[in-house]
Amino acid sequence: DIAGVMRAIEAVEPTDSAPDMLGAAETLASVLDASDDNAPPVSVLVASDFRAGQGVGRSTLPDLGESVEALLATPPPSPTAANIAIEGLEPMRQLVVAQGALGSGQARVALRRSGEAIARPALTSVRLVSDADPSLLLGEGQVRWSAGQSQGEALVTLDADALTRAQQASPALVIRAEIDPDPLGRDNTRRRALEVRESIRVGVAAPGRYTGAVGVEGFSPSDWLRLALSPGEGAGGGIELDQLEPGVLDASQLTRLDALLIPRPDLIDDGAWTRIGAFVRAGGLVVATPPPGEGAQLWTDRLTRALGLRLTIEREARNYESPMSVRPGEHTDASLLSMIEGELEFLAQPVRVNRILPISLDPQSASSVRTLLELEDGAPLIVESAPADQARGRGLVVLFAAPIDPDWSDLPTKPLLVPLLQEIVRQGVGRARGSHSAVAGVRVSAPPGSVELSPLTPGATLGLDEQGVTREAIRTSGAWRGVDQRGGSRGALVVNPDTSATLADPEDPARVARWLAPLAPETELTWITEAGEQLAEANTRTVAQALDAPRRGLDFAWMIFAGVLGLAILELVLARWCSHAELRDAAPIPARAGA
Repeated sequence: DIAGVMRAIEAVEPTDSAPDMLGAAETLASVLDASDDNAPPVSVLVASDFRAGQGVGRSTLPDLGESVEALLATPPPSPTAANIAIEGLEPMRQLVVAQGALGSGQARVALRRSGEAIARPALTSVRLVSDADPSLLLGEGQVRWSAGQSQGEALVTLDADALTRAQQASPALVIRAEIDPDPLGRDNTRRRALEVRESIRVGVAAPGRYTGAVGVEGFSPSDWLRLALSPGEGAGGGIELDQLEPGVLDASQLTRLDALLIPRPDLIDDGAWTRIGAFVRAGGLVVATPPPGEGAQLWTDRLTRALGLRLTIEREARNYESPMSVRPGEHTDASLLSMIEGELEFLAQPVRVNRILPISLDPQSASSVRTLLELEDGAPLIVESAPADQARGRGLVVLFAAPIDPDWSDLPTKPLLVPLLQEIVRQGVGRARGSHSAVAGVRVSAPPGSVELSPLTPGATLGLDEQGVTREAIRTSGAWRGVDQRGGSRGALVVNPDTSATLADPEDPARVARWLAPLAPETELTWITEAGEQLAEANTRTVAQALDAPRRGLDFAWMIFAGVLGLAILELVLARWCSHAELRDAAPIPARAGA
């Protein structure tokens, strides 16, 4: 049914997800397995332009079985296409604290060129807009490409007033990056949800605040933490501090918090550690430092086990004969200290450390543990780690190898302390809560507490299963809002195009042939080419030649039919010829005399 096939093809809608060749092959294999044993053999044609984004080699294709008599494919094109994609959109702060106005910030927009676009210099404009109102411009930037450059980045400053208007106009603040149009437009946009909060609630699990001594010489580690996070009256910048007794931490206290600071982990019992572990996995931030003083540290195993950390904290402190200097650790754009990257080395130079509680990192945990600050001998001073059993990208732990205490280091008296703790808390809370973003083509986890996803622009509501995951894969990009049973908002969720599928460089035909070979191991792959076109050392046929095989089969059928018809006519003639019945002239029968 050629007309039906054409209607089916014309009804196919493009998506923002990668092509699923493995799924298509498995579907075809199941159809062939279910077919009648007397069904005629089939020819399989894989029609694709086989560019780098098509997923060649990413999966092992199944054997379609003995019923496949021919395996055909369209070859990769000789001329390459040009494409520019937005690969990343990362605001410097994932969580914005509203203080009357949202305040300005910055966002990094990562671009990628592929195909023939790489060969020449170019200029690409980048715009950040409100996803709910694309006419509301939040910021602009540019990427200047040099010949041969495939990766580029624009640092865009966000307008504070425009951010405030965008937040007031929509139940969820979603920013969208856009670039100049090109032939493949589906990867020219990318979204990111920002969480806007009136304030950040931080708990300090330590004995009551010190009030007896005059001057900083009597400050405890918890006093230094409070001072750094709220350095003056009204200067907390949206950070609210709660005093918590470490021995009586309960779940109701933790549910009100965004972050928990633990300067006295030695006072936390096993039951409280279990509750703190649940707090982290629900999207909380925990910042822990060793307690001051001497002696073996017996709390270290309980902390790492409860929080699911792939690292080891020694029980005995390491004392240095001469104070060690401090330097930035491994740094990436996603670091908690990215906002003070330019000043970090300068601020860290005067800091000296006398003693630490050594932290040993698991070599296999490189993806989940990052060193923020380290000593000159390479020993970690501050590390961030996600729980090993992290669910939906939520939860974060920051560990200090030394307490905020002058006997261990002079960090409490240096200018680094305030920006260091402010950034760890502000960036860490946003990171711990998760980005709620996904790539098109998969089932997506909704913000915790959601019972459905409501689109931020006109569209269908998406249902969720018992685990808070969409029942079907989301194959188009967009933004949704998690809604709870009472209709309240639980946060925004964005789905972005799968840019791994939009690389425009053509694949090597030999590599494609090796990838397709398992579909029909006993059949040589035939390339369908234009007339006169020939692939080196490959079996090629034109479209007309490929379509000629069924026509020859049809001609042969007519020959059989003609032969059968001829036999039938011959049988009729012979039957008539050999028949014993014949007509002869006969004398009339005389009439009988009547009485």
